[in-house]
Amino acid sequence: MAGVSLAAAALLCLGAGYALGNVLPWQRGDEGQGGLKVTAPVSRNGVAPGPIGEQEDMRPRSRTFFLTANYPDLAAGSAAARALRSSGIGNARLREFKLKDAAVTYGLVVYYDGDADRDAGHAALLAVPAPDSTFESFRKATRGWPLQQELR
Repeated sequence: MAGVSLAAAALLCLGAGYALGNVLPWQRGDEGQGGLKVTAPVSRNGVAPGPIGEQEDMRPRSRTFFLTANYPDLAAGSAAARALRSSGIGNARLREFKLKDAAVTYGLVVYYDGDADRDAGHAALLAVPAPDSTFESFRKATRGWPLQQELR
């Protein structure tokens, strides 16, 4: 019986200490605030909403690239770029293009640097399985696909 009352007393002391510790300011704070503890507001520096890696997808790798497809939204384009990278095309990224009517489209591009890299990228794009139907439709419908472009 003594063991039960001792455990109950310990729990009571623990609960009282927890409650008083949260209610009463036991630590000295900034003297300008009347001795109360002052804490700074908590700011969160997390990841922005959207698929992970979008910022990495938007970084240019070189001045020259192949334009392979256009996507109306960033999430779909980012998923396609990651699919191409997992298929072995390591320089697949996105590029934002502003259209004449102020709309934005995201181009799935494959960066290359030099003739050898260009030829290897071109051959890889012709052989890679399409990551989605948008990519496949651009590949079939665009004359001279993939289109060679240069950053301005």
